[in-house]
Amino acid sequence: MTFKAIIVDDNRHEAHLLKEMLNDIFFEIAVLPVAIDGIGVADVACILQPDLIFITVSPRSMDVLVALNRMKIQPEVIFLSPDKANAAIAYEYNASGFILKPIEKDALTTTVAKALLNMKNRKLITKNLHKPAATDRSFFIISSLNSYEIIKLKDLLYCIADGRYTEFRLVDGTKLVASKNLSVYDNILSGQRYFFRASRSSIINFEYVKRVNKKDGMQCEFIDGSTVAVAKRKIMEFNQFLQSMDVGFE
Repeated sequence: MTFKAIIVDDNRHEAHLLKEMLNDIFFEIAVLPVAIDGIGVADVACILQPDLIFITVSPRSMDVLVALNRMKIQPEVIFLSPDKANAAIAYEYNASGFILKPIEKDALTTTVAKALLNMKNRKLITKNLHKPAATDRSFFIISSLNSYEIIKLKDLLYCIADGRYTEFRLVDGTKLVASKNLSVYDNILSGQRYFFRASRSSIINFEYVKRVNKKDGMQCEFIDGSTVAVAKRKIMEFNQFLQSMDVGFE
């Protein structure tokens, strides 16, 4: 899933620094042309329909909040300010969070990860309400130079990004490479019960995970002894994923 975000900030330099940080940390978030201040942002927000809005508190930038009531989809809102006292505004507007400036990476990661989880849950609920009942996909096809390889989901351990390519590890030890990037297969596997996007570079099939090691972050250990790490910013989402398995997780 990809989500759209806009940044509302009077300071062009700080707005672009935030955009670069988001691009480095969150592959699921596409930052649209940055809205530098509140002038005209209301119209921009209504046209672009962003899923997430970053607003640095100032008299002009707050004008964007007027647009929220006109939007069909209510976005997640994160307020930013160098003044801690402005955190009260986040509570007043029931925002996803508040980040103190200058922005620290850990604070940004934690706050945006929470908002991202809210957006994913909302999108999945909306998707399920509007799609007809269907059985889960059981396979997909990748093309090589000389053949089409048919990969059954029940045989897939995990997928690993390799630049513009994707490598598939199968239960029987087979390794296959596709010429498409991992995001293509994320779209295919998204919503399949046991599959989880563990990081920017991996998608795992939890059905073959025999152990989750929590000592240094989270590492999923598979039945063949290989491991795949869960990105730090994905741990909150991963815990929710584990709870959804209904396996007595605590």
